[in-house]
Amino acid sequence: MKKSLLALAVASAAFVATSVSATPVYNKDGTTLDIGGRIEAMWMSGGEKAVNKNDSTIRNRARLNIAGRTQLTNGIAAYGFAEWQNQNVGKSDNGDGFNTRDQYVGVDFGKFGKVQAGRYEDPFQYASDVTDHFEEHGCMALVGDERNSGKLSYLWSGYGVDAGVTAQFAENSYDSDVLKAKDYKANVNDGFSIFAGYTTPNVVFGPISIRAAYKYLDGQRDSDTISPDLTIFKVGNLKGTNLGSFDHEKTWAAGLSWGTFKKGLYLAVDYTYDKVEFQDGTFDGNDLTTKAFESIISYGFDSGVVLSTGYQWRKQEIDKAAEGEYTDRAGKLVQFTVAYNINPNFRVWAEANIDAGSDDYYSLTKLKDDSKDAENFFDIGARYTF
Repeated sequence: MKKSLLALAVASAAFVATSVSATPVYNKDGTTLDIGGRIEAMWMSGGEKAVNKNDSTIRNRARLNIAGRTQLTNGIAAYGFAEWQNQNVGKSDNGDGFNTRDQYVGVDFGKFGKVQAGRYEDPFQYASDVTDHFEEHGCMALVGDERNSGKLSYLWSGYGVDAGVTAQFAENSYDSDVLKAKDYKANVNDGFSIFAGYTTPNVVFGPISIRAAYKYLDGQRDSDTISPDLTIFKVGNLKGTNLGSFDHEKTWAAGLSWGTFKKGLYLAVDYTYDKVEFQDGTFDGNDLTTKAFESIISYGFDSGVVLSTGYQWRKQEIDKAAEGEYTDRAGKLVQFTVAYNINPNFRVWAEANIDAGSDDYYSLTKLKDDSKDAENFFDIGARYTF
């Protein structure tokens, strides 16, 4: 689950990170440095990210981040943020070393907005983050962006409005929710994204937030840098079918929420639509279309207990014009979470992920090895945040 990052780093509605708090380690002459992070352990009953198809395991993970800010002149400040992650998922030999999650630098112009560049999750995600409140398996249906380098963003926030635009520069092995499969990540030539939203003052039990976003990515076409071939989901006789290198990807997203998560009643829904066209391969010139819907209903008690449930749906369609037909598959997931914030630093939870009738060979939960059937799975975890 994503948590709000320090306001010094990014527009609070546009970016999210892992640390709910941070420890100031330096504050002098207009320059500050904070350190934060989290450590967690989680039991998982097989299913997604387990050791083998029927094995349960305990997964551990740690994140560490640093955030700095220095005043350049009156009303203008520079900032930087970096976060690294180390985790173990059922293999004791991968517990060493940290991978970079975020790494960016920027300038804050106050009421005139912020400019930043580096590696981070595309602000496009702002539109669909309204449902990303489950502990470990939120946004399983989400059609979105992972953390990638080569980004330059302008962000503005004021009067209840959040808006921004991002330029994506050339990057190999770009990590996108759709443009990835086993041994595949796209090579991007360029792209851009834009988002906007408005959040009202409190209405009955909380504010109402309306959000929308659009993203475009253009694939590389040089012979030496062309994207590897994308192999899409298992589906009937198309199991392992080669779809070829992507030409371009377009994604639209919209989100709507009412309330404040963990503070009384919270309701939210989002929808994304993604279309990929290919350069070559079996489906030359045709499309891979992905549609996704997510919802959450949650209630946060004053005691620190938060109850949440949600439904996630995702459908992919492959146009097969050469054969005069198309293939589609849908995944469906229902989630239930009970979480307890013992104090601002320590949180425990239990989460159930139930397949709700996904099509064969396609599920939002992990498929069993060599099986068309989806798995239900459960997790119980504890997280210490500093």
